[in-house]
Amino acid sequence: MKRIYSVIAIAFVLCYTPVFSTMHAAVQSCTIFATSLPISSLKYSEDAIDDVIYRSVEQMPTFPGGEKALIDYLNANIQYPVTAKEQNIEGKVIVQFVVEKDGSVEDVKVIRSVNEDLDQEAIRVCKTLKGLIPGRQNGHPVRVWYTMPIIFKLKIDKKKH
Repeated sequence: MKRIYSVIAIAFVLCYTPVFSTMHAAVQSCTIFATSLPISSLKYSEDAIDDVIYRSVEQMPTFPGGEKALIDYLNANIQYPVTAKEQNIEGKVIVQFVVEKDGSVEDVKVIRSVNEDLDQEAIRVCKTLKGLIPGRQNGHPVRVWYTMPIIFKLKIDKKKH
């Protein structure tokens, strides 16, 4: 597992500030001392690493069967909201969610909205995604933010035209 370390720096700021009889303060000198601990002396927490949500990893999460299977799944499971259909509302809703280490989906949110009804449908269908192949970093499954556009487009009924 990739170990995440951080260098701990301890800084002391010593400032000499004389106060004049007119009650104005002026900084005469300011010195910064910094020290750092060697990386080998730092400890890391497996729990802290487990809580990290990556934005980019060596192997991004995927839907079983690939992109085409994901598109087919979305097309089969999206239920176009009736009010959006009646008002001819179309557009691209961009959703973001966390793919967990077990392939489940959590924390679904809309980061680009079109219409409240379309947004809610995009969230609903994303929450139904199951069994994603999790992202991997250094050969281990990790939590990853995943951003995905969902395009809502009404089909034109050729019989009416």
